[in-house]
Amino acid sequence: IRSCYSRFVLRRLSAAVLAVLAIVLSPSIRQARAAHNSSPYLVLIVMDGFRPDYQTLAPMHHLRALMARGMTYDTAWVGQMESETPTGHATIATGVYPRKHGVVGFGWRDPTNGGFVFWPTDLRQIIAGNLSRLIEQSGVPTISDLIHQRNRNDLVVSVSGEKYYAAATMGTGADFVLYGKDDAKGKFRPVSIGPNPPPPSSHYQSVVGDSAIENQDAFASSLAVQFAKTLRPRALLINLPGADIGGHYYGAMRDPGHMRTVVRGDDWAIGRVVDEYQKLGILNRTIFVVTADHGMASNRHIVPIHPMYNTVRAAGIAQLDQEYRITLGSIWLKQPQQAQSLATTMAAKHFAGIEGALYRNSPSTFAPEPGSTTHMPHSLLQAYLDLADTEAGPTGPDILLPYGEDTTGLTVKGRKLWGTHGGFSWGVQHIPLVIAGPGVRHGISHFPAKLVDVAPTIEQLLGFKVPAGVDGVVLADGLSSKTGAAQAAQSAVQSRRLVDVKALAAHSLQQGGQEKL
Repeated sequence: IRSCYSRFVLRRLSAAVLAVLAIVLSPSIRQARAAHNSSPYLVLIVMDGFRPDYQTLAPMHHLRALMARGMTYDTAWVGQMESETPTGHATIATGVYPRKHGVVGFGWRDPTNGGFVFWPTDLRQIIAGNLSRLIEQSGVPTISDLIHQRNRNDLVVSVSGEKYYAAATMGTGADFVLYGKDDAKGKFRPVSIGPNPPPPSSHYQSVVGDSAIENQDAFASSLAVQFAKTLRPRALLINLPGADIGGHYYGAMRDPGHMRTVVRGDDWAIGRVVDEYQKLGILNRTIFVVTADHGMASNRHIVPIHPMYNTVRAAGIAQLDQEYRITLGSIWLKQPQQAQSLATTMAAKHFAGIEGALYRNSPSTFAPEPGSTTHMPHSLLQAYLDLADTEAGPTGPDILLPYGEDTTGLTVKGRKLWGTHGGFSWGVQHIPLVIAGPGVRHGISHFPAKLVDVAPTIEQLLGFKVPAGVDGVVLADGLSSKTGAAQAAQSAVQSRRLVDVKALAAHSLQQGGQEKL
């Protein structure tokens, strides 16, 4: 009886103490809740492989509506190597270059043992956590990490169509990552990556679609809308894969009829997500960012792959990657100190479509082999070097071979048109970038914004302190409220970037490229 009475008294005392604490702390609790409830939401949409000139193929009313109430960066570019899906999405998530986050295309040097990692973006390695661990080793938190640091109850969801590696890379640190996969009945259904699938209350498994090129963006947007309705995540990260799949299949701008259908699908997907946020009553509290991870080049010119293979064999220099990724102009060597020798040998052959050769001359920089400095304009060469240096890290290649505009190392049997990306040319580097929502000015900026600027700008708009170590800058000219430090940082990089993009765009036009700056 005494024991029961003691527990009763203890409970009463505990309740009294809690009541007193509630009275004392209630103002700060209310303030914290108010601050959280007023925090902006984020919708980040990546139109995979979307060239800015695709907007001329079909009216993009929903995208233009966002442009009208936000800031459009008409000179935005990838600004790094390689211009690939996993690389671009890792940069978007972190605000650092591949030399730091380590994701270089679809294969790279293992920084722990010096070997080559084949298809590190495949589903098994993603499920094992290898990709996210590599990205987190940069020491710079992702957008998802920062959201969770502020409030662990806030949710981040990342979705795509078939591109699981895009959703997983952009969603590093997210609560839920999902992609689409054909089931046994031919239906396209969402699949969750990771040990913790979304709760049954989200009813995400009710989303059913079609894996055809023109329908993948509809699937991804349907999945995004379902999560917005049921979970209302603080951040919704969406990869729309249609333009990339279509660009590879139809050859970018060489088949405008088929690409027109894909572009309409992109715009419809954007509009559907925006409409849902309006229905939820949080449109004016949501930051929308629409961009692309890379552009697309057509197959107007094909490099002579097999003679290039033979040149490497004859040089007696062993490459590290057995696949020898000459198709993208990247070479990893077993003996990196032999890079200059092989680069000079390759450049001396003057292979059609190959504009020169760059080699790693230090852990953090590339240099041109001597012959490339004599026949390549200085401004163009400098632009190539600036791009190359962004992947001069532990996982990066030892030799880079810049390809001309609309030039590829791939061949597709029985096909007249196809597209590719991954390199330096303006057609794969030029991308759209639109930012709209609370705290964003309205207008058009000619500042050459890069993918690496997306994360710090989002972080500033969300009210976070931009992490130390980011490589990008806050796009201060697009913000209603900006600091002198942010403006100074943006101004400091503007001149060099403008010289680079003008050199790339002018070179593209000289070679018959279809885009004008």
